[in-house]
Amino acid sequence: MPRAILGGLPEEDQGVNSFGALAAAAAVCVAATAAPIRAVAADAAALSKADVVQDLTFFRDIYAPKERSYTPKTRAQMEEFIDDAIARAQPMPRYALALEFAQAQAFSNNAHTYSDYFGVDDLFHSLPISFWEFPEGAIVTRAHPEFRRLLGAKILTIGGAPYAAAAERVAKFIPGTAERKRYLTPSWLSRIEVLDAVALAHDGVAEIGFELANGEHVVEHLGAAPTPDPAEESPAWRASLVPGKGPDPWPHVLDTLKILPLQTQKPDELMATPLDDGDIVYIRSTSLSPYTDEPAAVIIKAYLIMDNLVKSGKRPDAIIVDLRYNGGGNFFNIINFSKELTGILKPRGHIYVLEGRATFSAAISFTALLKSEAHGRATLVGEEASDTPWFWSEGGVLEAPASKLPLNYRDGRHDWAHGCTDLATCYWPVVFHGVAAGSLRPDMPIEMTYADYARGEDAALDAVMADIKRRRVSTH
Repeated sequence: MPRAILGGLPEEDQGVNSFGALAAAAAVCVAATAAPIRAVAADAAALSKADVVQDLTFFRDIYAPKERSYTPKTRAQMEEFIDDAIARAQPMPRYALALEFAQAQAFSNNAHTYSDYFGVDDLFHSLPISFWEFPEGAIVTRAHPEFRRLLGAKILTIGGAPYAAAAERVAKFIPGTAERKRYLTPSWLSRIEVLDAVALAHDGVAEIGFELANGEHVVEHLGAAPTPDPAEESPAWRASLVPGKGPDPWPHVLDTLKILPLQTQKPDELMATPLDDGDIVYIRSTSLSPYTDEPAAVIIKAYLIMDNLVKSGKRPDAIIVDLRYNGGGNFFNIINFSKELTGILKPRGHIYVLEGRATFSAAISFTALLKSEAHGRATLVGEEASDTPWFWSEGGVLEAPASKLPLNYRDGRHDWAHGCTDLATCYWPVVFHGVAAGSLRPDMPIEMTYADYARGEDAALDAVMADIKRRRVSTH
């Protein structure tokens, strides 16, 4: 498989109630939940002290030299951390060593320097809830059937700490920008082993304070979900925002909607929907690599979209490309598509790119290509993407010898803001196909509120449609 597909991983705290809110909640709290708590089994593959030292030494001496995203300063910080971890080494479960690795990688501050330990079988276990950070707070969007009463509840506290303070405790495991941390924090705070490690849970049980949808304050004691989460290995946005994952999906706050809004429909590499009698084309993409074994799936879908547009005989005056939940993939799949989309527009046509905290890696490349090819006729809408336009990606994966844990390293530099021209450091396709697109921050910043989300409304798409109408009026 060509190295180019490694362009993406397989994928600001909100104000919250103070400690006083938990005290007030205690008066009306629900004590330990009556639903069963699934105990987290002891790690049968617990590591000896010698195993831990061997793997930490491997990280420092074999893995770290391959990881090019560290600066001299951050490399020194990482090495000091690893040396200290070796000095205090003791027997530990594999998940604890995975957390040591994650923290050491996070010193890079490069969002791609991240190993997906939540995808390792039976290493971490999920709480019976999924949630998303909205302007209103961290709100439960999906829950195990026995905890459906928590749907729509705001998380006030975890382990006695306000939500914002809990988020700060896991930030050390997440490399990258504030938006990247904000995107991944719910995933980290919903793994019971992580909560135990940062003293937000004890013996596999976390005390979590909620404000229910009816305004009532309750406290629940949650451990690992009674049954495995069908969306446990899904990207964070998929697990939290889209209902119906798996053969036996958990209840979701959007289950009552008769029609899902376009942004929360099932994942698709590329899909196109004509709007306004074809004068506007809405294109949604949640991956730039195929979800199936068909290696050309993305290129084929891009071709079919263009083929249908050309054969329709109608050039759109606006194209909307929704990349809000696109975690990347192979940017080779859309190099030509970027030129074609901007080229099919009417002479005064405009392109809009919807981006957000889950927009990552090759999806950032796609955004830059569209902006560059539009030559001033592009508007970026939504939240800031999950990374800066410059990052280290590509690379490969090593395996720690004792624990067999994966260690992803990155050795190809991208710079989609200023251009990347040095073949000695830049990933060579970026040198030949990259652009200098400047800032990729939203021109129209819009954040999705929980109120809009729960009603099935899309403020970002509505704002785009209003701007298209404004442009039409101004040109007549």
